[in-house]
Amino acid sequence: MEKKQKQTRRYSDTEFSVIKNTFADNDELLTAIRKSMLQMNMTKTDKELIKLVTGNKLVLALIRKCMLPTLDPEAPRHQLVDLWMTIKLDDKSPEQAYVYLQSRELLINYLDQQLNELEGNVLASEKIVLDNMTLLTEDTHETYANFITRNTIVGHVETQLSTLLTLAGEKEETVLQTQERLNRNSAK
Repeated sequence: MEKKQKQTRRYSDTEFSVIKNTFADNDELLTAIRKSMLQMNMTKTDKELIKLVTGNKLVLALIRKCMLPTLDPEAPRHQLVDLWMTIKLDDKSPEQAYVYLQSRELLINYLDQQLNELEGNVLASEKIVLDNMTLLTEDTHETYANFITRNTIVGHVETQLSTLLTLAGEKEETVLQTQERLNRNSAK
């Protein structure tokens, strides 16, 4: 019986194949996903591309894993991640940290909302609107949390889509090809 090879990266071989097959040389799809995630105006072409995604459970699961990671007990060592653990809090007092925690909760709820919409699920009655996060209110604490959230959302979406693009462009090597490349490099 052949021993199952242990997963060494956050994305499985199947997910890696889905990334390559879906996003390689497909900037238009990545742009449409960005527009969807950031509630931007979409062209007819964008909407058609999004329809292709909404019909593919593997692609949807992959986008969710990328955009809204959760702690996965099967993840390789040192690759556990969720969006709560990426907040730097150790240099803040509880009072200072609270606005960042509120912001992160809003970020997670927003991403979940947009992913549910992408997946074709019914949205909550009160939609979180990205553009509303730039409105100045009398509550400076709320305004600050909203701006942190908005900027984090935009940066996060851009980073995750760039990651998908990078992974889609990675070349796959056989073990023999890897050994030959390493031998060539060590001979230099």
